[in-house]
Amino acid sequence: MSNNITGTHRIDGVSSKQNKANGCFRVKSRGDYHDINTCIELDYDGFLDKYESFGNATGSGSKPALLFETSVGCWKRDKLPCTFCGFNDPGSCYASMRPDLAVEYMSDLIGKYSHRCSVFSGVDCIIDKKYIKDVLPHVKKPADVVLHYESRSDLTKDELMVCADSGVKILQPGIESLNSAVLKSMQKGTTAFHNIRLLKHCIEVGIYPIWNLLCGLPDEHEDANFKKLLKDLPLLRHLPPPSSLAGLFS
Repeated sequence: MSNNITGTHRIDGVSSKQNKANGCFRVKSRGDYHDINTCIELDYDGFLDKYESFGNATGSGSKPALLFETSVGCWKRDKLPCTFCGFNDPGSCYASMRPDLAVEYMSDLIGKYSHRCSVFSGVDCIIDKKYIKDVLPHVKKPADVVLHYESRSDLTKDELMVCADSGVKILQPGIESLNSAVLKSMQKGTTAFHNIRLLKHCIEVGIYPIWNLLCGLPDEHEDANFKKLLKDLPLLRHLPPPSSLAGLFS
C-alpha cells in the first residue's frame, strides 16, 4: 500500500516510514478483531485492473487467487495446540462465520469476480468441519471455479469427496510429518499411516494436497527421522510430494 495515500500511516497493521520512530512503529502490529459474522465486502477491482494491465504488458497469462476469510483462530489450538503452533496471538479463540452467512458471502464474492479469476482461497487457519456439509455444497459458483482451504489431516474419504464435488480442488492439510513418533511429539493427534492414507484419498477424489515436512523438534532424533524419510519417500512416488522441508532448529 502506498504511503502517499492520506491516512495510511495511521492504520493499525500498516507499517510505513511515516509511522516509524527510533526503530519502533507508532501503530499496533495489527488492527482490532471484528466479529467474524460482520461481513466486509471485498473490493478487488483495483488490484485486478493492475494485475491484468501488467499481464497484458508482459504477455503473462497467469491469474491470481483471490482471498477470503470465514474463520479466525484454530479450533484444534483451543483444545490441544500443536507443539510448533505458529498461531502467535494467545488472546484470540476460534470463531467461524455462520454457515448461512458463509454461503452468501462466498457466493457473492465468486459471483462478482469469477469472470476475472477462477481460484478463490480461504485464509482460514483451519476449515470449520461443519462447512463440509453445511456450506461448501451450497456455494453458488461456475463449474470452473476452484476453492482452496486449509484443514487437519483427519478428513475421511467421504468428507474429501464432498469437498471435491463442491469445488475444493486444492487442500492444505496439516500433515507435517510421515513419522508417527514425530507426529506424537508434535501433538498432531494422528499417525504416519493416516497421513499417507489422506494423500491417497485426495488423489482418488480429485484434490491436490499441498503439504510440507517439518523437522528439528527439540526431542527429535534427527538422524533416525531422516533415515526413515530416505527409506519411505521413494515408496510413495505415486503420491504428491511435499512442497517443502522446514526446519525448527534453534
